Amino acid sequence: MKVIFYILIFCLFLISCDDDEEKVIPSLDGEWELTNFHLFPCYTSDKGISFTIGDSLYMGLGIPFPSSYSSPTKLWRYMETINFVGWEAMKDFPGTPRTGAVAFTIKDKAYIGLGKSITDEKTYYKDFWVYDAISNSWDSLTFEFPGDAVVDAVAFSLNGMGYVGTGLKANGLYSGEFYQFDPQYGWGGKANMVLPKAGATTFQLDGTVYLCFGHNSHEDSRDVYKFNPEEFRFIPLNSLLPDKYPGITRSYASSFVLTVDGQEYAYIAGGELGLSVAPPYWYCCRYNYLKDEWEETPPMPRSRPHVITFTKDNAGYVLFDDIAYKFVP
Repeated sequence: MKVIFYILIFCLFLISCDDDEEKVIPSLDGEWELTNFHLFPCYTSDKGISFTIGDSLYMGLGIPFPSSYSSPTKLWRYMETINFVGWEAMKDFPGTPRTGAVAFTIKDKAYIGLGKSITDEKTYYKDFWVYDAISNSWDSLTFEFPGDAVVDAVAFSLNGMGYVGTGLKANGLYSGEFYQFDPQYGWGGKANMVLPKAGATTFQLDGTVYLCFGHNSHEDSRDVYKFNPEEFRFIPLNSLLPDKYPGITRSYASSFVLTVDGQEYAYIAGGELGLSVAPPYWYCCRYNYLKDEWEETPPMPRSRPHVITFTKDNAGYVLFDDIAYKFVP
């Protein structure tokens, strides 16, 4: 009888494990901690932009909160040198103040554009501006963006080219278009996403760009893509099925890349549920591109949509409001 009883327990254990493997993603160790980055001289703005050039982090635009701490055209730089460590104000953005813009970098220049007006919800922009990090100066981009004016699009650079796409149009429709930018010849090439969306997230692993998350209408997007620059198209990967990856889909999330045991992983932080009024995502995860799988990581102590993320010394940093967290895997 005891033998039969033990076998029955073992069988029930195996059945339970099978169910868990289908519905629960692997959980990984790591640690979040507050850092002195929260001493920057302003609050991070809502739906602003951020980018890195060299070892310097830049952030600005968007809606400053509270407004007395900054302005919607301010640009800040964080850098570490032998003689200086901290934040400093750079030359203000000369364009119209906006929220939900995009930014990408090529060499020592950042390209910032799109978005919508802070004061008029119906005014959307399609102009681009170029920031020169060497001279700390701005110029308007002479090449006109060929797509529609959109907000909450995404942008990235790869192999000396810039790419801008997706977003929400002023008429309420979602864009699935992507355009390529050559700093010498301007805009060219157009690719269509399988699913138009806004509020998506991109990251780069081992030289390949991935795109995921976002929303279309009132639904979270569960599709994941990797970008093929030679064919200028996005290749669908495994979808984020709710039974396998519960609570992972989101919009307006941010990412940073860390190396663990010789492999690069993309870590996702912040975000919210589509267009619903939902609390920010405290839940975090990482993407394993070799297995095309998602894995759970420790949740953030606090979070919100539109956080600013970057990597420094193989640690991930998340900035929002006047708070900065550091993640060490």
